[in-house]
This record gives sequence, structure tokens and C-alpha cells, in this order.
Amino acid sequence: MQSMLSLGFSVYPNPFVESVNLRFADNGRYTVNVLGTTGALLQSNSFEAAQGQVVNVAITGAKGMYLVQVLKNGKVYKTVKVVKK
Repeated sequence: MQSMLSLGFSVYPNPFVESVNLRFADNGRYTVNVLGTTGALLQSNSFEAAQGQVVNVAITGAKGMYLVQVLKNGKVYKTVKVVKK
């Protein structure tokens, strides 16, 4: 049940200055892609996360809007718009 799994997932703060925190609702192998507004891949990180774990992701680009795309086991889990101020 995808809706149940994504209930505990969160991205904060938004807007952010240097990095965002991702809190995972479930154990798994995740890939976090940071995309520009055109959809271009700017950076990518892969890691194992435990339920409730918080991972800090630095976004190194200029001020503006980004998409943080989270994949779990190779499938899109969540995509969130974030703003760097």
C-alpha cells in the first residue's frame, strides 16, 4: 500500500538555505536525485536508510526551485519541489 508507506516521509526545511533533511518512513535502498526545473539531473546519492532515519542532502546549485526525486529499490517513491533561498 504505497499511500501508507509515504505517510511518514518528509522533506524539510522548505524553503532551505544549503541542505534539506529527508525522513524515511520505511527501511530500504534509496536513491535521491536532485533535478533542475528543466528536469536535468544535477546530483544523485544512493544509500540504505532505516525506518525513521533522517538523511541530510546538500543541494549545491544556485538559489531557485529544485525537484528532489526519491527512488526506492529503483522505483520512484516520491518527488518533492523545494526552494533554495
